[in-house]
Amino acid sequence: MTFNGENLKQSLNSSSPSSPSSSLSSTSLDGLLNRTITVELQKPTDHHENQLLTTIPNRSKKYATTLNHFEKQCISELQSALAACFLAEHSLPCAGHFASLTEAYNWPAVYSKRVSRFCRSLPAFNALPSFSDQLVILRSAYLYVLSLRAFFAYDHSLGGYYILADEAGTESLFLSASLAEGHYKSEWIEESNRMLRQFQGVMESDEVIRDLLIGFFLFRGSPLYKKCSPQSLELVSYQQQRYLRLLYRYLVHKWANLKVAGEKYSAILKVVETFEELTARSKVLLQEVDVSLFSDLLKEIYEL
Repeated sequence: MTFNGENLKQSLNSSSPSSPSSSLSSTSLDGLLNRTITVELQKPTDHHENQLLTTIPNRSKKYATTLNHFEKQCISELQSALAACFLAEHSLPCAGHFASLTEAYNWPAVYSKRVSRFCRSLPAFNALPSFSDQLVILRSAYLYVLSLRAFFAYDHSLGGYYILADEAGTESLFLSASLAEGHYKSEWIEESNRMLRQFQGVMESDEVIRDLLIGFFLFRGSPLYKKCSPQSLELVSYQQQRYLRLLYRYLVHKWANLKVAGEKYSAILKVVETFEELTARSKVLLQEVDVSLFSDLLKEIYEL
């Protein structure tokens, strides 16, 4: 399927569906994303490479273990954007649960406006030099942003997690992992559960770590992001490194110990690979699903 952005440029407008499979109408996403770029590209002060920040800087001099004002501001900017666009689904009244795996396939579509508003609220996203590059990044990051939130919120005692029942965000629905039983091999399910526990163990229920990783994955979702223009790729690479550096600095601040922070940072980088594999597994499973079950928007995101 050739991506032209037409379906992704449609944000879903709630029609107060009474069930997860209710029909959805759409409005233009253009109003949610900046069509005229007014934010200039902030020139980085460091040399940027495409490689991840996988090594901890060697500090021979005294190193500050508390966040400075600028670092706090950057983290606050990200968290404020997320808080303004997403809700704590588990705290909402539960309207029921998905009765079948087929019903659950389109749940990410409910978040289309929220994901796009989150992107638009970040200066770095608005600084991308073209609307087409914004759409590429949005499409690349869409599933990663939602999956990270879902994996973080997964409740092992309940065997699933809550998602929004509709775009209005007044109720939630429970999505049970047991729906996968009988559809996929038990070995695959057990391995996925092991990886999920490993992911959550490293995250330590810390929302700041989660949010900084969301910022990172916004600019490093699927390999599709590499289709951006060269000018956008420079900014994208910078933002990937920026969020990883903020993550390391936050860990130093949290633990007030460079050795511990370095160990935690390395563990998180390893679990990033686990998260990417979990997300990739989800996308592979979707290839086996009847394409007609998906909305046009998700067909483009899932590359079906």
